[in-house]
Order: sequence, then structure tokens, then C-alpha cells
Amino acid sequence: MFRIILQNIINFIKIIATAITVFMLIYLIFFQNPRDYHSIGKYTSLLLTFIIYHMKTRKKPVLYHKEAYEKAFKILLEGTFAEDKDSYQKLIKCADYMVYKKYIDAHMLLNSLESKCVRSKDYVAVYAFHGVCYDNEKKYTDAIAAYRKALEYDMSVSFIWNNLGLCYLHTDDIKEAFDALSNAIMYDAYNMQAYANMANYFLTYGQPQAALHYVQKALELAPNNKDILGWAALTYKKLGDEYNASLYSDLYIKNGGSKSSIKLMNKLHTKSSQ
Repeated sequence: MFRIILQNIINFIKIIATAITVFMLIYLIFFQNPRDYHSIGKYTSLLLTFIIYHMKTRKKPVLYHKEAYEKAFKILLEGTFAEDKDSYQKLIKCADYMVYKKYIDAHMLLNSLESKCVRSKDYVAVYAFHGVCYDNEKKYTDAIAAYRKALEYDMSVSFIWNNLGLCYLHTDDIKEAFDALSNAIMYDAYNMQAYANMANYFLTYGQPQAALHYVQKALELAPNNKDILGWAALTYKKLGDEYNASLYSDLYIKNGGSKSSIKLMNKLHTKSSQ
């Protein structure tokens, strides 16, 4: 919030400074007699400096990929702001901001959308997007608060429970992580990512046999998913099953993974389970 306020203050100062410079130039050129060419040159240079600074620091145009975002965030976007096309487009713009890591802009736009919410689905989408932004910023406490706020309007969104579970994993809140991921699976038995994250949960806390059950469930839903294949390789490695560990490691690499990633995952989970 402080960064957003600071950015607004800086923008306001830039606007005022530019307006004063333009006003002084108009006065010196059209109203002062005799003309003070030294002052005119000084204010012209100052205006050019402002323009160059603006050109160098201005934000790059937001690149819209409406169809891709509607597919990626289908659960959140479908039916949201159904009678308010402008607000819906702004929500799509927030997705674009997130992809390009413009989180301050995303939060500011989402804050403005809160007053436009009418139905519970509108609130769910806005607060969930806040959560995703905070999640990506690694501000897990803020993300948890935002996801919890979204769930107040609809407890049945598996996507949000799944993300909430991951946040609790990052904050080492074992019980809350397990409960959130269990809810993600309960509300959507086909949420492949929730099964994978539950496997991650059990691997993190040194229970590879329990993790295997969720890995197998995830593989049933997405047998060629690179990340799932990676979790499978790691799980079998932890169980001492070298044959399947090697098999799924090869499949992981075949589907776009790397050996270094498998080694890093193994190293991280060896530390976390100690």
C-alpha cells in the first residue's frame, strides 16, 4: 500500500512540475515584454528534460492476450462482471499486469474494481487476483488474507483453496496447508494441480508413501505433464524405487524438464524433510 501511495505522489509531482514549466514558457513567450530569451531557453531545456524522462520511464504498452487469460483464469473470469464489460476488460488487464510483473498497477486497478462488484463472483475474482499478485510477489501473508477474503464470497472455488494451500506451505503452517489442499481436492476431484501440491506437501514433511498416492492421482489426470512427472520421479527416488525414479526422470526430461531441476528438487526436499 505504501508503494502505491508513493507512486501516486511521484506521478502527481511530475504532472505539477510539467504544468508549471509549460505555464512559465507560455508567459515568457507571449506575455513578457521584452522577452527574456535566457529564461525561455532555461524553461525549454527543463521541459525537454521532463519529456525525455517521461519517455524513458513510461510503462511499456500492456500486451493483451484476452483468450489466453480467459482460458488460464476460466474459473475466476467466467460470469464475472457479466453486465459490466468495462470492469471485465479491466480484470483482463489485471491479468496482463500480473504476467508482466506490474503488480503495483494490478493492485491499484483491482482496488478500483472493488467498488464495481455486484455479485459474489465479482468479489471472488477481484480478491483472488489480489491473492495471485501477492503470491507472485512472495508476500504470502497478504496472499493468504486476500484468498481468505475471496472464499468468504464462495467457499467452493478449488483454484483458490489450492493457491491458499501453497501459501501455507511457504509459511510452514502444516495444518492449514493440509486443510486447504484437501478442500481444493474436495471441491474439484479433477484438479490435477491440487493433487500435485498435496504430493509436494507430504514430500516436504517426509512422507513419500503418502505422496505417492497423490502423484498417481495427478498422473491419471495429466500423464504427460512435465511437473507431475518430476514429482513422480522425486517421490519414487524418496521411496528407494530406482527403476521408477529413473523411468519418470527420463519422461520428465523428454517432456521438457532438465536433470538439474530434478537434482534441485531432490536437494530441497532432502533439507525440508530433515
